[in-house]
Amino acid sequence: MVKDNSTPLKAFERMKDIFHQQALFDIQREDSKLRTYSLLKTCPGIEPYLREIRNIEERIVLTKLRLSNHQLMIEKGRHLKIDSAFRFCPFCPNTVEDEKHFVMECKMFHSLRSELFRKTAKMISAFSHSCTAQKFITILNNSIISGMAAEYIFKAISLREFLLETHKNRD
Repeated sequence: MVKDNSTPLKAFERMKDIFHQQALFDIQREDSKLRTYSLLKTCPGIEPYLREIRNIEERIVLTKLRLSNHQLMIEKGRHLKIDSAFRFCPFCPNTVEDEKHFVMECKMFHSLRSELFRKTAKMISAFSHSCTAQKFITILNNSIISGMAAEYIFKAISLREFLLETHKNRD
């Protein structure tokens, strides 16, 4: 009788696959804190942007936005126990400040975003014709533009913090 030494390895690989499938399913729930991450993380493994973005501060800010580990009202309000429908953007009245709004829609970052969109459209021809949801995923997940996206998010987060701090100091 031939002894099959690969059986434990095969069992481990199968258990790992089941774990990843369940984890990816769990983060796709509507109430998941990782709602943005679930749009971006479709398979296990290290994300290419982690190797490609050399600026550590920009890489950290992009990672935090992807993981919903930030100070946008969608998360800050969760900690303050504010209903998710009332976690409004400090710059856009009656609009929930979530990651998509921050990256794609907030009027405060229009000029920064326009520059990113212009550069992205030059590099990715289909970008201009994509819907907002697909543009959002492209910005946060496409390795061709990851450096530009991280720089945009870093500048927008920095500007947001500056404006909120300045406003707080004037009160």
